Amino acid sequence: MHKIKTDVKHIVSLFDVLVKKTIKGEAFNRSDYYCGITNDVERRAKEHNAEFINYVESDNKETAIAAETLLGESGYDIGKKAGNGARENSVFVYIYKKTSETIEDVPDDV
Repeated sequence: MHKIKTDVKHIVSLFDVLVKKTIKGEAFNRSDYYCGITNDVERRAKEHNAEFINYVESDNKETAIAAETLLGESGYDIGKKAGNGARENSVFVYIYKKTSETIEDVPDDV
């Protein structure tokens, strides 16, 4: 996992670069990756039964929701809607590769 602070505009390109580095020549399809926001990255990883490729800490919930929205508009899977179930302290934007083992539809952030 990488922890950096960045603005909304750079998150999609940052995630694209990091995903492409991990797939090493395999076909890249954004819809194969799930993105969301949370207040606890480790807990959320366990809930999704996933290994996270990356997460980014935003300044506030609104920025995290805006980043998640952009990721969804760029083709990443963000679930039903951006910010679904986010709490005031949900400032981490995360991404992982979906597999038969991961669970995308998990309860709201707590």
